[in-house]
Amino acid sequence: MKDVVHHKRLLASRCLLAALAAALASACASTGPAVADNPRDCLAATTLGQLPNGHFLENLAVAPDGDVYLTDYFARTVRRYDRSDGLLPFATLDAYPASILPTQSGFLVAAHKEPFSEPAAFAGTGRMVLLDGAGATAKTIPLPEIGFANGIEFAEPGEYYIADSLNGAVWLWNSRTDQLELLVQSDLLKPEFAPIFLPGANGVKRSSGFLYVSSSAARSIFRIPLDATGRARGELEVYLSGVGTDDFDFLPDGRLVIATHGRELLVTRDAGAPRNVLCDDANAPTAVRARSVSGQTVLFVTTTGHLLEGGNSPATLLQVRLPAQN
Repeated sequence: MKDVVHHKRLLASRCLLAALAAALASACASTGPAVADNPRDCLAATTLGQLPNGHFLENLAVAPDGDVYLTDYFARTVRRYDRSDGLLPFATLDAYPASILPTQSGFLVAAHKEPFSEPAAFAGTGRMVLLDGAGATAKTIPLPEIGFANGIEFAEPGEYYIADSLNGAVWLWNSRTDQLELLVQSDLLKPEFAPIFLPGANGVKRSSGFLYVSSSAARSIFRIPLDATGRARGELEVYLSGVGTDDFDFLPDGRLVIATHGRELLVTRDAGAPRNVLCDDANAPTAVRARSVSGQTVLFVTTTGHLLEGGNSPATLLQVRLPAQN
């Protein structure tokens, strides 16, 4: 019955998703080719698990034990990758999960009471959902001040950064007091509304004294310096521009890997210029996490099968193994 409801919701949203397609593809596609810059050095992605077209794998987290958890947005489900059985349901939510982080007691999920495919009802329905280690909902905290809760990241103990794709902002949320603090708000992080809505602040990562924020609308990654308390101590600045970006992560050597929500998976060179590393279409990657496994950098990537662009491929969890300095 849940699958029937899911598919009815999806069909009802198809018109809007089709309208999003052209603008999203233009904004998120990089300016480079759809295959690796040097085909002789391109990498093959391994499909760890897949779901039928219609599922929208939005984000993922790698838990301390190495297990991978994914947000299946329109299905209102968090999934866990099982090496034998693929992408298994881990938690069913009363909300649409956008992003996920592991916590000491389970997981933190940024979610929406209404889906982004229903914009008239969507704005301001963001919430944080705390899951225990078994996937049960322990607590739900509505945060109506946040227009479009998207990426989340660790700040100081008990505090988290939340990217707000609608208000062009990053918030600092205290999970102990449920208080929100505006960290930064800027025109650089605002969305585009015409000809169609494109998210502003999207992915967010903390690294080496800076908070990095991607913007799909601006095709850029920005950063802001942080003080010892995790608050801003300077102005927002452009870190990387001209690159279609959904989410991103840092490699162990400090370079960036970028999920473009297009046909490419990008890795920055030492000089900062990104290049596509995959031999084949990346299948609209929405998020990427880099981990060091036995001395090798391994990427875990969620994809949508180009759902918003009208594609009919499965949504997948991919694995890509990077050789040294690839």
